[in-house]
Amino acid sequence: MRNDPCFPCVEQPLRCFISSVYHNKQISCDSKGNISSSLDRKKLEEFYIIEHCTGVTKIRSVSHGKLLISAPDGCIKGCNEPSHDDYEEWYLHKDARNGYYTISSIENARYLACEKNGDISTIEEHREEDSSWKIELLTGELCFISLSEEDKRLTCGPKGKIEMSDNWKGWEVWRFIEAGEGDVRISSWTHNRVLCDDASGNVISTENLLGDWEKWKVERAPDGFEGVVIRSRSHGRYLRSDGEQINTSRLFEGSSTTWHLSAGHNQHYFISSITHDKRIGCSKENIYSTTNRKNSETWELQKLENGLVVLQSTAHHTYLSFDGNTFEAVDSIDDNGMWKVEESEGKGMRIISKKHDQALSCDKDGNLSAVNKNFGASELWALEPCMPPTIRARQMATIVTGGAIAVASIALMPFAVMGVVGALGFGSGGIAAGSVAAGMMSAEVAAGGIVAGGTVATLQSIGAAGLGVVGTSAAMGGGAIVGASALGVSVAVSGVHKKKFEEGAEIGNSQENRPFCNWKMW
Repeated sequence: MRNDPCFPCVEQPLRCFISSVYHNKQISCDSKGNISSSLDRKKLEEFYIIEHCTGVTKIRSVSHGKLLISAPDGCIKGCNEPSHDDYEEWYLHKDARNGYYTISSIENARYLACEKNGDISTIEEHREEDSSWKIELLTGELCFISLSEEDKRLTCGPKGKIEMSDNWKGWEVWRFIEAGEGDVRISSWTHNRVLCDDASGNVISTENLLGDWEKWKVERAPDGFEGVVIRSRSHGRYLRSDGEQINTSRLFEGSSTTWHLSAGHNQHYFISSITHDKRIGCSKENIYSTTNRKNSETWELQKLENGLVVLQSTAHHTYLSFDGNTFEAVDSIDDNGMWKVEESEGKGMRIISKKHDQALSCDKDGNLSAVNKNFGASELWALEPCMPPTIRARQMATIVTGGAIAVASIALMPFAVMGVVGALGFGSGGIAAGSVAAGMMSAEVAAGGIVAGGTVATLQSIGAAGLGVVGTSAAMGGGAIVGASALGVSVAVSGVHKKKFEEGAEIGNSQENRPFCNWKMW
């Protein structure tokens, strides 16, 4: 069920470089909060764009966690916590004529600017040469790229070699980064190398995130073929593999140029009580709650044709079932094992038995039960995505002589992953909200060297509530930053559309071909 409609796996919050269009410099923030311009594109120049439920955005340094602040005198600085007089909320506006952005303070309406001498400040009136910006995205949707008729996936080794693999691990996860006009850049999630189609049709990897040969288009395959085609933007050639060799072809060659995209977390989650910091676990026969995040607490969410879901333990391959009195782990699916997942009015979601119409509940002592009325905080749950294990190139040195891998070398990726709503049609607010506190705890666990049965959870979600499948598609097509989901924001910022938008504007028509893992719905 890897290719069924599902939750996309989207890195969150959005991470980017903010570059002056006409002065070719990036905003940079040092450890003391000094804001300057730089010719570099390194960690000091990386920023998170964090959208809040109110529709405003905040801009935070990746390296030092400092918010970009507009002081009343027009100066720009970085602060951990703004004072009463500081302004940390911004509005991003895209110019439909050229695709460039203005970034203005919501409180004082001053424009973020880069002077010719490189000084970063704010100005009262927009000056195109100084206050025009490009948003260069570094994050995106995480997917496996598999051949349509072979159980093999595109993989990137630590030295950047592109091959085919039987595995479903970190080296096989790819980041689809919006590059504007519907194009994407496809980079290795682990090694940060970008897929490139060179002049001779060879598929290689480079570190050139901004190159033209690194741009691709993803489209539904022609009639009669189930999957997508991935075409080089510069050369118009199709990504192709016979299961061993990888290159590009000027012609569509059927199954060898048809690919399946599936979410990078394989729909694996911890099911966490938001209120009581408990996970639902599974032994061979019993269902229980625990504070752990290990393999026995990992569940695969599978969507049925009737819109309901089933939850299968990845450790024991049994299903979560409720007979009206007790929770059980069963070998096969019946009505007792079918669940509705509904967004709550606040944060989180409720998991409700289809047959008994009772919501899964967890009290402060970790006792699991089901209730059919007066839903409260004990019935709120979050789905925490579990990413596959991976190891980076620089960590290869930690592999000991005998071939065993040191526990510390298993990478817990530094950026949050968020399950944005796909075909299920319910809001993602619970996932984001539930993962904030959980992410902090998970980071502590990772720092202690604990690896949960070959599965790691990247839980540092700081993101926006989702809009549901219709709203998400609309956000991507219309390009509204205000009110858009994590995936909607990334597409809007990149310029998939050319529609001018204003604060509070109604979101426009839907954009096709997103999310990538839901290609069956295109």
